[in-house]
Amino acid sequence: MIYTSEKFHGQVYIPIANWLLMIGTVIVTAVYNNTTSLGNAYGVCVILVTFITTNMIALVALTVWRLRWPIVFAVYVPIATFDGLFLTSAMTKVPSGAWFTLLLAVILSSIFVLWRYGKEHQWAAEGRQRSDITKLVLKSDNGKWKLSQNMGGRELTHIKGIAIFFDKAGDMVPTVYEEFLRKFEARAEVEVFLHFRGLTVPHVAEADKFTIARTGLPNCYRMIVRHGYNDVVVTENLGDLVYQELRRYIIGSWAQHAPALAAVAPVATSADPSVASSSAGTTRPASTAPHGESATDDRRVAKRLEVLDEAYAAQTVYIVGKEQLRLLKARNNVAKRAVLGIFLWIRDNTRAKVASMKIPIEKLVEVGFVKEI
Repeated sequence: MIYTSEKFHGQVYIPIANWLLMIGTVIVTAVYNNTTSLGNAYGVCVILVTFITTNMIALVALTVWRLRWPIVFAVYVPIATFDGLFLTSAMTKVPSGAWFTLLLAVILSSIFVLWRYGKEHQWAAEGRQRSDITKLVLKSDNGKWKLSQNMGGRELTHIKGIAIFFDKAGDMVPTVYEEFLRKFEARAEVEVFLHFRGLTVPHVAEADKFTIARTGLPNCYRMIVRHGYNDVVVTENLGDLVYQELRRYIIGSWAQHAPALAAVAPVATSADPSVASSSAGTTRPASTAPHGESATDDRRVAKRLEVLDEAYAAQTVYIVGKEQLRLLKARNNVAKRAVLGIFLWIRDNTRAKVASMKIPIEKLVEVGFVKEI
């Protein structure tokens, strides 16, 4: 999808849709054997769009513009009456060519309604059995992290580097993280739940783009990236961006206790080669208070920065969930199974989001899991 204007927010160009429309237009023109039948199909299409538009504007005037209903109906009734008369007169052309317009409208509308119906069931399945992060991972008596008892209770191994989990929902624990823990029984040095939130504006200011918060686990963060429809956020340097923003967040969150941290240089990134190389060692900020609580806070910040720098110097991996949906016969009747079965077939044959990502494929890990609808 290509947004062609930064002034008109709803103006888009979809190349594949444009090609399909061209192919369909050529086929329809070739199939109809005379211009009269083609004119009948076109006439019904135009007046049907006009009638639908009139009704939609009336709804917008009532629900969005909040106009008084007598004013809306005073304008709506005469226009809708004329549109309705034109539409009913055009319907007499259905046997002689206009049937194609109605058939196409029914097919396309059915696909849209079916997709929405299936997505509602998918979202409901994804929302079930969501857990809090502190209920998934616990600290054992020996100081090491382990899974909770309902996930097996086994001790977690340690993975070097930064693990970026793509979070679709943006709240609670990402399903991909829970499945990663269950399958690999491991934690990375630094873990990031990355959620992209698209806005209906062309661009988002840098000051409003990132929101970062700590979770209940050490060195585990939730990052929300707000972006406009013309902003490119998933690039080859996404890991560098996440690292820089995490570092800025850690320093900024304790700036009142350690103002000298702002002068600490980060590990070099591929996006900024002028920064000093990480081979020179991990940066450690100087404490601004030799005694008391401020000194303790400085040491905590220094430790978080040290862990972050070492993890970034080791590796950055991107972890994406590969969700499969399975239809439960016990919960669905025959008609419902048929509709959801068509939805699953369409979903399985659409392009995966991973295919459109520009992140390095050698750093990408897909974790598969099954949800029941």
